[in-house]
Amino acid sequence: PLLAHIVATYRNAGISDITVVRGYGKDSITLPGLATVDNDAFAETAEVASLACAMAVDADGGPLVVSYGDVLFRRHLLDMLADALAAAAADTLAAIAVDTAWQASRNRGHGRRPDFVTGSRPYGRGGAIDEVTLQAMGCELGVRVDGEWMGLVRFSASGARRLAETLFAWQSEDAQGLAKAHMNQLFNRLVAEGNSIRVVYTTGHWLDVNHVDDLVLAGSFV
Repeated sequence: PLLAHIVATYRNAGISDITVVRGYGKDSITLPGLATVDNDAFAETAEVASLACAMAVDADGGPLVVSYGDVLFRRHLLDMLADALAAAAADTLAAIAVDTAWQASRNRGHGRRPDFVTGSRPYGRGGAIDEVTLQAMGCELGVRVDGEWMGLVRFSASGARRLAETLFAWQSEDAQGLAKAHMNQLFNRLVAEGNSIRVVYTTGHWLDVNHVDDLVLAGSFV
């Protein structure tokens, strides 16, 4: 299963405390050594609702990595996010992996929802070495597009607590809105609340598996 490769990537990076949010076909999630949380309303909800299910039972209080269950990625991306957070300002909430080759994205024009990103500056000499922060994320941006979010984010320990607070407040004020929200809406809300999210530019080394042709590519990726 794709999930087995994702779990192996995490474990090879030294991350062993892994929780999977289950939805459709949840009984097929049988890999050993995983904690599970169920979003039984998966047919009527989107990604943020599943994340909220996991955060509701997370009592660890440490750094947090979040990724999709159908996105394969190379281990070094996890190291890049950890290094970026370690070097970032103390109040930085999280670091996200952003692919600069967004124009070649397989998520464009196929009925998918690409998460395009605008950073405080585009990739380049400055964007490669200076601290770049997230300005906006969405399927369609009315501003400059600098890359595509890979579906991989690392929160600092304080950032994970802030994430939980934001999800709790959102649930309290607009439960229906949270239930239908996608991850780009969560990131935009966090930014609007004044939180700093570091953008880590890179190119390639990930694969979003949505269709049969993606599955064929996944065979070569792993």
